[in-house]
Amino acid sequence: MENNYNEKIVSEIKQAFVSKNRAVKSVNQLDFYLNRAKTSADRSTMERFEQFISHNGFTSLYQHATSDLTFLSENDYHSVQNRLEEITLNDEIPKSLTVLNQVEAMYRKHIEAFETTDSEYQFKQPWHDNVVYGPPKNAKTGQCYTGGNAMLLSMLQQELGLETPIFLNKHNLDELGLAEPEVPLCIGQKVVELYVHDGLPNDDPNKWLSYKRYKAMDEAEQEGYREQKVLRLFELYHASQFGGLNDNTLYQHWLKDFRETALLAELKACRTEAEKKKLFEPKIHTAKAFLQGALTQMGVPLVSHPNSCHYSIGKDEIAMVDEVNFKGEHGALAYAGVLAHEMSHSTGHKSRLARKFGHTFGSAQYAFEEVIAESSSQQLMKQFNLPGVLDKASAKYIHAWLKRQKQDANKDFLSIGCNKGQLAADYIVVKGREYQAALVEQFDCDDFRQSVKANDSKPSVETLFLAEYVNAAAIKALDHYLAERYSEAELFELVQAVQDVNQSEEQRFLLEEGYYQFLQEHYGISAIAAYEAGSLCDKFGLVDIFDNDVEQCFSPDTVFDRFNRDYGEDLLPDYLNSLKLQGIVLDENFLFNNQSKSKLIHQKSSGRALRF
Repeated sequence: MENNYNEKIVSEIKQAFVSKNRAVKSVNQLDFYLNRAKTSADRSTMERFEQFISHNGFTSLYQHATSDLTFLSENDYHSVQNRLEEITLNDEIPKSLTVLNQVEAMYRKHIEAFETTDSEYQFKQPWHDNVVYGPPKNAKTGQCYTGGNAMLLSMLQQELGLETPIFLNKHNLDELGLAEPEVPLCIGQKVVELYVHDGLPNDDPNKWLSYKRYKAMDEAEQEGYREQKVLRLFELYHASQFGGLNDNTLYQHWLKDFRETALLAELKACRTEAEKKKLFEPKIHTAKAFLQGALTQMGVPLVSHPNSCHYSIGKDEIAMVDEVNFKGEHGALAYAGVLAHEMSHSTGHKSRLARKFGHTFGSAQYAFEEVIAESSSQQLMKQFNLPGVLDKASAKYIHAWLKRQKQDANKDFLSIGCNKGQLAADYIVVKGREYQAALVEQFDCDDFRQSVKANDSKPSVETLFLAEYVNAAAIKALDHYLAERYSEAELFELVQAVQDVNQSEEQRFLLEEGYYQFLQEHYGISAIAAYEAGSLCDKFGLVDIFDNDVEQCFSPDTVFDRFNRDYGEDLLPDYLNSLKLQGIVLDENFLFNNQSKSKLIHQKSSGRALRF
């Protein structure tokens, strides 16, 4: 066939890949690797080639081009050529656009996906693929990534179906003893503060100093240096790129306290799709409730619209299609994501964060506002362990804006937009907490219990906000009660108390009853209300969302467990050591587990702490 554009397209894509991969010398060698597909080198080349196709938005075209059932046109061929020219230009982009370039490629793929479906919204339901969403963070430190890095990592997790939003850098790999893969997951960028001495030659090791080295110098040594902010690029990786990390003790130690790790374990323990879905349904309900509470506090009216979701600047109101009219596999999730997006727009009103809006559709300022709202809504949804919801119109606006920004590298506008998005998300969270505080001022324990009984499968907005308050108050009250009760006790008295509570049902009952009276008298909260609140917090994930310095859901065992946590496990080693100093050696198990032989007696007149 004279004009076989399928072959031309395949050839162009392969040539472009070879030109950017030194390990592959020619298209013939590439074909050899792809056809043999046996050795590790073959598989590595195949992976890199597939990533090249996917990363540059060629997936659909390449599949059609290699099919005998589809004949591509000259327009398709020119489209590929134009894209390859863009890639060549992108190779020369400045550092400041490194993350933007990767995000732009992701949006290009989103638009391609929109064009192949009739859907208005795009998101992945986490329970299908055992994925737990959350703010992207470093595996060792738990520190969250920010700005454009956060947006890129969140989009990659959603696109690639990565189990957790926990990522590794080069230092982490070195500490874990892991070899760097040929291709990182992505490239991040950050501004670092360095000090430069203009009078030193470029090859002098002291020409550039880190902040730490500079501050360690005396004033005379610091003379001649000036502060210089420098943009640094760094590779980022994910556990999915390495084998054996499930057995890596250090890596598992890093992950043990992350809420995403615990939720992933729960998700994997589910036996059916129905159980997995049931685990996330309450989170969707919580997301909607929290957003509605924050919206009430913000004073922005929410009105019904037959076919459009938008924020009106002039009216300062949000219009939403009713949830029942959201089409697709999970309308409630789409509704929550779109509401988060429109609420993010509303934070820019002059009475709130006072952002400059673009009033002309397609204008740069209009698209920049879309970046802000998209970043904000994405961050909000990740707080609920849910995916961000992208709509077709926003995707097109943002992609057009990103392409335009690539022509002007003077500023990192993507990070600026994402940081404004963080401010918008934080504003909404603060308003949610203010709404809770207003409810707490009117709190009545009996009314709360009645509201729980009214509908415990889908509690009202007010009930969920109050449940988190009751749970947090009960835990903090318990800490207060235990500290007040035992703050003046001597060490031996604490050990005696631990022994009594662990060995006597009566003593345990007295401890718990004393606390419940304290809770009722000082906080107006009954024991049963605390249990009910703890149960709701557990089911609807409220503790993770409100971040009130409480990480526990109250239950009937909480008093006993927390007492032993504070005065049992931590206290005994100190006490046994103090006895050794007095020449008394006791076996830990003998002291606490052998009731028939052990009795702790204090005699003030004796110089010894114990007598048996």
